[in-house]
Amino acid sequence: MAWIYMIDEESAEGKLKASYEKMTAPWGGVDNILKIHSLSPKSLDAHYELYKTLMTSTRDLRKV
Repeated sequence: MAWIYMIDEESAEGKLKASYEKMTAPWGGVDNILKIHSLSPKSLDAHYELYKTLMTSTRDLRKV
């Protein structure tokens, strides 16, 4: 089984902390699928933008 080191919300600092703050889900945390990018905030932000695009509805596509 693969294991990916992730920095949790409580340990995040700087840019990562700022990114986590905008990504905090309604349940109060950051999804693990996003936290796997915690060592690379640039890729985290890119993944989050993709995630938001896919998970929100448009006039042609219903919300997931």
